[in-house]
Amino acid sequence: MGWYEQQHVDDAIAWLARHVPDRPEGTVGYADLLAGVGLPGPAEVGVGQLALFMGDIHRAQSVPWDSVVVNKATGVPGHGYWTINDRRDPMRDGSQVDMDFWTAQQQQVWAHVGHPNARR
Repeated sequence: MGWYEQQHVDDAIAWLARHVPDRPEGTVGYADLLAGVGLPGPAEVGVGQLALFMGDIHRAQSVPWDSVVVNKATGVPGHGYWTINDRRDPMRDGSQVDMDFWTAQQQQVWAHVGHPNARR
């Protein structure tokens, strides 16, 4: 894993479960997540390494936690999210964000943590 350990992945999932319900938009930024588990920020880590970390979070649970971690500037997940989920990357190729897929994944997380955005 290199710059992070499995414990950071586990801690990130626990951190998301605690903090997503407190966010009105139901998402958190990459920098917030990394800081929350004591890791360096996205600029220090780099896009490729961040994608590896998010991939490990994605594979660690049946809940798609990576769908609620977004780039604060764009409001949507970064390259790794779309790649991990076998979707076209709107940041890379200018395609439209697959809102149906992304929203369905967010709904799974929100239902899991009891966020008000979860459809009932």
